[in-house]
Amino acid sequence: MSSGSLALKSETENGSLTAERVETKHLVPPERLPELLQRLSSHSWAHPFTGESAHPGGARYMVTSVYFDTPSRAYFLAARQNASNNLKLRLREYSEVQEPSSALVTEPTVLPPPEPWLWLELKQREGSITSKRRIRVARANAACRFVRGRAVEALSRAQEQGQEQRGIKALLLQLKEADEPLEPSVLVSYRRQSFQADEGQLRVTIDRDVAYHRLPASLTHWAKPLVRSALGAAVGAEPRAVVEIKRRGSLPSWLDRVLLEVGAPAISFSKFVAANEAVHGAR
Repeated sequence: MSSGSLALKSETENGSLTAERVETKHLVPPERLPELLQRLSSHSWAHPFTGESAHPGGARYMVTSVYFDTPSRAYFLAARQNASNNLKLRLREYSEVQEPSSALVTEPTVLPPPEPWLWLELKQREGSITSKRRIRVARANAACRFVRGRAVEALSRAQEQGQEQRGIKALLLQLKEADEPLEPSVLVSYRRQSFQADEGQLRVTIDRDVAYHRLPASLTHWAKPLVRSALGAAVGAEPRAVVEIKRRGSLPSWLDRVLLEVGAPAISFSKFVAANEAVHGAR
């Protein structure tokens, strides 16, 4: 692959994490979060975050997502109007989080991401079923703007060189079908803690300190890590913890009971929609 092209690689490890699954979201008040964490920690979990697709911090990490949209905000409008049937395209970065080592330090330390790549993800929801496909993009070669034609060209080259795997074809077709160019629109950052059962049948993620940002000037080259200190002041935030339940089977009765006890029934919520309303307004 030439030095000017994108370096793309499909995700092959932990495939069950991105397969079709039922996904629900819950908002937990800060005062009830310790109880939820204690109840979750009392159960046995496995964290197979190994290999190329592993997150830097294992089960605890910082996430920064750059969401794409068209000039007319077609993806945002579709997601707001129909929470059960929509599509999202995002570029995501993971950073390691070091928990406080002293009672005098209350905030965790976020380290710059050690990996030289980002993840380009396509997430689709149809009714109660969601699916996620993603490809790895080398940071050094990432284009400053994923306009439709440029992304399609890069993905086409990857196909020609035999690198097409699960997800790349679907992403390529989706970009080709777009009537407008896709551009970076909003940015969301948060601290995530994950609990995962064996074989990816059940995963619980807890997102704290969810903040919405305008696109920083540093985004013009994608060369620098998208750590929160480089993102500027947030224009909005979600004070509650965003809990996502991702499952491929039935919801365990104990988990259903715990969510109700902490006052967190399943609701319709989208970080992408909330970020858009904070950055660009509701229209």
